[in-house]
Amino acid sequence: MDMIVYLADGTTRRFVQSETEAAATLATFMPLRVYASPTLIVGSGMSTTVLATKQISRIDFRTEDRLPIPPGANGGSVTVLSGESEFRERRNAIAEQGVQAVQVGSTFSGVISYEMVGGHMLYCQMEAMLSNMANVFTTLQQVFSQPVLAFELPGGGAVLVNPANLLGMNLYPGIEILPRGSVLAKVVE
Repeated sequence: MDMIVYLADGTTRRFVQSETEAAATLATFMPLRVYASPTLIVGSGMSTTVLATKQISRIDFRTEDRLPIPPGANGGSVTVLSGESEFRERRNAIAEQGVQAVQVGSTFSGVISYEMVGGHMLYCQMEAMLSNMANVFTTLQQVFSQPVLAFELPGGGAVLVNPANLLGMNLYPGIEILPRGSVLAKVVE
């Protein structure tokens, strides 16, 4: 298993765990506590690395195995996309189909980009039922106060995002009714 740590300064660190049992234990333990400690210590007999967790934007566990991660909010499903080009293709397809803002009582089926400190991006596709506006607003605001955001990688593995280093997210299509105090404006790229 490869473990890639994305740091707030834009750099990455890569670690390898070749023992299957140890990798499974690590991947099971990490979602529960990864950002709870002030440091992440990774090492072997050859070297030890100590990283400040407040400087970690995300950690990718790349493996062919399916890793246990917490379920998505409201029973929604989130799939990590291969990158920006796949995200743009899917976002453009939504625009070409003339999909308008998602209404309460319908299923949100769209794409989300997560922007993190250090310029790191994560692109996902999401499907979730929008049962009521209060629930939608609460869910969107709670993204930034979760202990960790966990996503499965296609083909195995997982991504653990540190919400403390999450700058923002963009949803396509948008939500029909915005909460009080929101600014009504179109995104321009």
